Amino acid sequence: MYVGAMMQVPWYRRDGWARLRFAVGLAVGVTSAWGAAPRGPQPVLKLKLAELGFPGIPQALMDVGASMVTAHYVDGTHLLVTFSLRELVERIPDDPPEDDDRAVAAVLLELPTGKVLARTRWHLHDHAQYLWNVGRGRFLLRTGNARETKLTAIAPLENLAGGDAFRQMGFVRVRGKLDDLVVSPDFEVVTVESSPLREQGMRRLTEAERPDETFAFLRVVGTGSAENPVKAAAAGMVRSRDLGALPLNGRGYLVAEGGKRGRWAMSFQGFDGETRKLGDVDSSCPPVMQFLGPAEFLAMSCRGSADSMVAKVFDFAPHEIWEEPMGGTLPLDQFANAEAAGRFAVSLLVPQSGGATAVPTTGLTAATAQEVRVYQTESGDLLLKVVVTPTSRTGQNFDLSPDGRSLVVLREGAIEVYALPALSAGDAKDLAEVRGFAPAVPVKEREISLKRLMVRSVEEGVREEVEEKPAAVAAPVADGAAADAAVANEGDVQTVRRKPPSLVGPGEAAAPKF
Repeated sequence: MYVGAMMQVPWYRRDGWARLRFAVGLAVGVTSAWGAAPRGPQPVLKLKLAELGFPGIPQALMDVGASMVTAHYVDGTHLLVTFSLRELVERIPDDPPEDDDRAVAAVLLELPTGKVLARTRWHLHDHAQYLWNVGRGRFLLRTGNARETKLTAIAPLENLAGGDAFRQMGFVRVRGKLDDLVVSPDFEVVTVESSPLREQGMRRLTEAERPDETFAFLRVVGTGSAENPVKAAAAGMVRSRDLGALPLNGRGYLVAEGGKRGRWAMSFQGFDGETRKLGDVDSSCPPVMQFLGPAEFLAMSCRGSADSMVAKVFDFAPHEIWEEPMGGTLPLDQFANAEAAGRFAVSLLVPQSGGATAVPTTGLTAATAQEVRVYQTESGDLLLKVVVTPTSRTGQNFDLSPDGRSLVVLREGAIEVYALPALSAGDAKDLAEVRGFAPAVPVKEREISLKRLMVRSVEEGVREEVEEKPAAVAAPVADGAAADAAVANEGDVQTVRRKPPSLVGPGEAAAPKF
């Protein structure tokens, strides 16, 4: 979707059709082998991963959803890059036989010099996702084994001067199976989804026998320094069988209801009790919703089939700001936000020329490509589009800087940094205007209630079980000195019976979890 692609912009847009802008820079030390002008956008910085000790990635592992390499901005001038190593790992006494141990390297890089400021090695126990960016230079690292998950926090820049950049701080432990971990786009809320462990050899449970999932809501506090370590502040807990990955931020959550004749009613439910109607969206499948800012959100809708996605961006006025056919499928958790600049990056799986669209939950084919796009949220301008190889189903091979001025991608064995234009005066004005519709920050910031979705409160006897026997429901518990991380606010444990309105379309299967 370059200059010839038009976006349907509502009549109230003052600036007419959104224009396409590209940030094109010269790659450092890279020229065309034949002396011809390079095609497409070019990085302003290119660093070879092999020089960091990166051994390469088998595409087969990427296709089945293994997390093999990641790149995240720590701040505007520092990157955290991690990758799986090919080496022997230590034997651990009494390690569960179902573990699949490996070693992962973590490197802190300075930009634009590419200087390595610190590095470390982690011993992990499987090939699932192990790292999450929780904002302000802080990250969560998943360790532990198949029977107990341990989440620790790191803050590389905060601890660099002290000589231990990768010092781990206890966050929470999950007694049971960690099924998913989702960080809200504003980095205010971490949702930990877990379930009780099953003994090996147990028969497959029927749908009626399947236990409820535990959804624990946490807020991340602390800068990560020795004086102010990162901790998990409990914000509530819900037990549900069908809740799914709810689109939420620190102020509330989005709901799409109805679906009759393809019309879905969208609303915002604030944690302080506010309910705000956000209009309707037409979609033949449940829309995938995602916050892009405190007063903007994306609704990915379908036209006839789940692989014909249309991006529709709304504000809280409420207005539909713009829409655009995406031409590919959208795996979950494939976003990077720069709220300060009103920008977001999204990763899509698109069919290559002559190939058919592949279903992301069943593995990729040679005909599928990963495309990363950067949009200006308010105008819909496409600022950058890059095809990334090798294709990663799990994402984390791209990130947007916190100020929205650069994009990093892991592409063809290198770290590539692309420059993005400064925020225009018109974009800054639009951003300020839209933010004026943002809901207020809840007075009780730590309390998260899903009463809008709640059918019945959990019975008193079950609540006692949750509080007295956290292992029975796999509830996360405080780790180390983080005493306020013991999850489950008293009286805020709820049982929800609801199928997610915004995640999986007809005929699709949910993406594999941990």
